[in-house]
Amino acid sequence: MNEPVEKQYNARYVCKYKNNDEINNYKQLMKTKNTDIDIDIDIESELYRLDLLKIFQIDNYNDNNITSTIDNIYNNFIENNQNTSIKRFRKILNKASQLFMSTDEKFGLTILYSYEYLDSAHKCICELIQTNTIDENTLDTLEKEF
Repeated sequence: MNEPVEKQYNARYVCKYKNNDEINNYKQLMKTKNTDIDIDIDIESELYRLDLLKIFQIDNYNDNNITSTIDNIYNNFIENNQNTSIKRFRKILNKASQLFMSTDEKFGLTILYSYEYLDSAHKCICELIQTNTIDENTLDTLEKEF
């Protein structure tokens, strides 16, 4: 049996990987810790990976945990939800899955956790978990990314 979504997913976490202040702070931290080497690291990618781990409340990347949580979110909050905003969100899931010639909404939800969409998708999922709906402005932001 699946754990409650709240134990699998951090719906209060704010993504940092596209935040310029966070990027600069991380660069400074890396320079402080590595004064004798040239920092040649993609900070945004590193912050993205850290965000993903924190969102799914795991210490190391684990595909099974992430897949289980995404399935749990879809099954409990999206699949049979007839709310207007969720119908719109499902259209976005279809667009995402069609990028890979699929029509599977769960696959579309998985795609939304990729680098390009994570921050906007996470906001949508946070609202969904907390309120069982998604604000139109939040959906607009995500939709513009397609």
